[in-house]
Formats: sequence, C-alpha cells, structure tokens
Amino acid sequence: MNFIVFFILFVSNALAFPVVVEPSVGYAFNGSGKTKFSNADNIEHLYTSVNYGIKLGAVLGNNNLFGLDYSIQSHFLDSEQNSGKASDGVERSQLGIVYNYLFNKFILLLGYYPLVTLEGKDGDSNQNQVFVSSDHFEKGAMMSVGLGYRYMKNLNINLQYRQYSFSELVLNGSTSSTHESTVLSDILFSISIPIGFFK
Repeated sequence: MNFIVFFILFVSNALAFPVVVEPSVGYAFNGSGKTKFSNADNIEHLYTSVNYGIKLGAVLGNNNLFGLDYSIQSHFLDSEQNSGKASDGVERSQLGIVYNYLFNKFILLLGYYPLVTLEGKDGDSNQNQVFVSSDHFEKGAMMSVGLGYRYMKNLNINLQYRQYSFSELVLNGSTSSTHESTVLSDILFSISIPIGFFK
C-alpha cells in the first residue's frame, strides 16, 4: 500500500502530472443484500451507514483521473431469516482503484475494489447478535459506478451505486462450509473536497 502511494506521487511529480488528494464524507442508504447457505435459510440484510474516505490520484490531461480510493464504515447490519431477526455492529473497509472522467461540471465515477473487509464487533448490538469480533467475511470485492457534480472548484457532490460480494464467511474462527455467497448493495451520497498538488 505504501509503495503504491509513493509510486503515484513519484511518477506524477516526475512527469508533471497534477496529483489530487480528495477526502470525502457520505451517507449510504438503501443498503440491502442476502447471504446464501447450502443447508439453511437465506439471510436477508438491511443497513445504512456513514462513509469516510480518501482518494489519491494523478490527473492526465484535463479530464482523466486515475488513482486509489480507501473508505471505512461502522454501522449496524440488520439480518432476518425464518428463525428470527438480529442486528449486529460491523466494521467495513474497502481499498480499490478508481477512474474519474470530468465533462463540463459532471464527473463519471468508476471503481473496482479488490480488497474489502467486513467484520463483526463484540458488544455492539441492539438486538440478538449473530456476528462477533472473530467473525468476518473474506474474499470480498466491490464495484461502484456513479456521477458527480463539481459544485465549486474544491467541492464535489457525488451519487454512487455500490455492490459488494463475499465468497467466504468465517464463524468462530472456522470457514463456513455451507456458506455459498453474500452480496450487498447500497447507494452512497457523498461530498468530497479535491485538493491539487504539483500543478
């Protein structure tokens, strides 16, 4: 991770590409999804969350930005199946590569995040608890697509659709042999502040 950040800064400075650091804060709504098991009822999920992120990218030409994006969320994940309902505190993070294209004042936002984590938290539940701190989803990835609007030079307003997928679930320290897949999706509304360097 540190090497990739250093590489972007070094290449951008050497080739006189502007570098942009873009912190953001947002709210994810309409979060939903499903966990499928081969020998049990599927679990339906609902959630909302506050999202904190930071983007580091190099600007090529006047319209193209390539870079890295990292964001974190801490929220409740509501779950429901035939046996009942539960609500767990979870922590989620994602690191990926992004491409932005600026046309007029609008920004096309595309991202692929190959490093995604989702972990349970002990003692953070407002109902029955399914996931604890030793439980987590593995082999996760996320895709995102959205549209931004450059309201001012250093203020963007963004709306993105995001979809997560996890192929493994670890419960009590062991990988579940009956877990087939977990897919989550949400819509993220965010405000970001692009700050340019090396111009």
